[in-house]
Amino acid sequence: MITADFDYYSRLSVLATGCGWSVRVASTLEEIIPKVQDGSFPLVVYDCDAADDWRAAFDRLRSVNSSACLLLASRVTDPYLWQEVIQAGGFDLISRSAPRDELVHKLRFAWFWNETSQPACNRRISGPSERSGNSNDDVSQ
Repeated sequence: MITADFDYYSRLSVLATGCGWSVRVASTLEEIIPKVQDGSFPLVVYDCDAADDWRAAFDRLRSVNSSACLLLASRVTDPYLWQEVIQAGGFDLISRSAPRDELVHKLRFAWFWNETSQPACNRRISGPSERSGNSNDDVSQ
């Protein structure tokens, strides 16, 4: 996750911990580049309120790892911004104020898409669903 907003990071961190996932935070794009480059972070949530322009950040992230799944977290979520995210090589747009269930669903789907769209030799061994108990039913409000 790339954000300078500690409260937003804390919210996603609590959500992630409850699902058996882990979240790492970086306040700048350059802090996370080595981890994206080596494939350690297959999903990246970029906070639209971060210091860098998200479009330029997506370009940079895609240049170091074209298979990283990029999500933009924004206070504004409309079809126009969603389309712009997709055109910029992102996977999805998430509302910064989305309810827990929506965030879990979007993150699980992004993980699933990232894992199944990769050639078998590039897939990671385990993912959020394996660490959280194998089904969406184990997530409660």
